[in-house]
Amino acid sequence: MCQRRPKPHRRDGATLSQDQARAFLDSLKGQRLEAVITCGIALGLPLGEVLGLQWGNVDLKAGRITIRRALQDLGKGRRELVDVKSRESRRTLALPAFVIKTLERHRTAQKEKQLAAGKDWQRSDFCFTTGTGRPMDGSLITRDLKKLLAKTWMGGSSTCKHKRNRAGACLDCSATRLPVVSFHGLRHSCASVLLAAGVPMRDVSELLGHSDVRLTLSTYAHVVDANRTKLAGTIDTVFAETGSR
Repeated sequence: MCQRRPKPHRRDGATLSQDQARAFLDSLKGQRLEAVITCGIALGLPLGEVLGLQWGNVDLKAGRITIRRALQDLGKGRRELVDVKSRESRRTLALPAFVIKTLERHRTAQKEKQLAAGKDWQRSDFCFTTGTGRPMDGSLITRDLKKLLAKTWMGGSSTCKHKRNRAGACLDCSATRLPVVSFHGLRHSCASVLLAAGVPMRDVSELLGHSDVRLTLSTYAHVVDANRTKLAGTIDTVFAETGSR
């Protein structure tokens, strides 16, 4: 029996380029959602997997995290910790050095919040919690993510207030506003940037926890096509002079 090919997966709206992702991460230093958003951009984790992370599955000394469960929103303020969908989704990821540092700062800040909350702190092993220790609300993170993106600019003058702008560009200093993307858009941004940088498709597929590398291929066909064009240019550069003799 022939295996069915995964259906092409539509990308979820806008994504950030490499430069935009870097600018956004720089703007988040010391902010409440820095670690949450960093996991979305740098590791390509869906929001449910980020919010379902437990400190017991995070080894900052070894630079590893293990994805096993996700926090599922059931509506009306109810959330449930569930197993991830597939065997491939259960994965262990190596952490980049800057993500380790971000999570270390976040853990320190979380301990300070626990001390400040005192007896009001709700004990759990969640990495990302409110000021009283409760799991964070994904809908509120999505709301705040879009607010942060809407006020983040790149390029232009750092002293400009960007009050006069049109179509996302400042008329006074030529700075550009970052596109407003969903949290899932951060995941797509991660994959697109890595593929454009030449990271093998299979490695990106494993990072995302896709059940089949063909799903990754169908989702990011636009990046693959761009890489093919880049490859053709490289071949031309390498062989054109020899071929013209």
